[in-house]
Amino acid sequence: MSTTKNKKKLKRSRTKKVQYDILNKSYKLSDDIILMPSRDSDDSVMFARISSDDVCTANGLTGKILAHLKSEPDIISIIKKAEKNLALDNAVKSKLTKIIQNLLDQNYIQEMN
Repeated sequence: MSTTKNKKKLKRSRTKKVQYDILNKSYKLSDDIILMPSRDSDDSVMFARISSDDVCTANGLTGKILAHLKSEPDIISIIKKAEKNLALDNAVKSKLTKIIQNLLDQNYIQEMN
């Protein structure tokens, strides 16, 4: 009985990892804006990069992102939260995953290789 329980736990944790796997990829929002995961911690935290090298603050990006994402202002607060180096809880990760999936579906962003 305990082995079945352990298998269920294992299966559940695997689906969570897959569910948030979308947060471990980089996405091109426009020619000069890239959404990408932070590589500093185990928690997937998204931040935005502008041009090739400059990591931009949320305030600097707000106007540019909103120009592309008028229907998704939530992503701004998530980027601001990420820039304060706060770990994203599962509710925020889930919301961000849905937002990114939605943006992919609508071709607002492209996944980068």
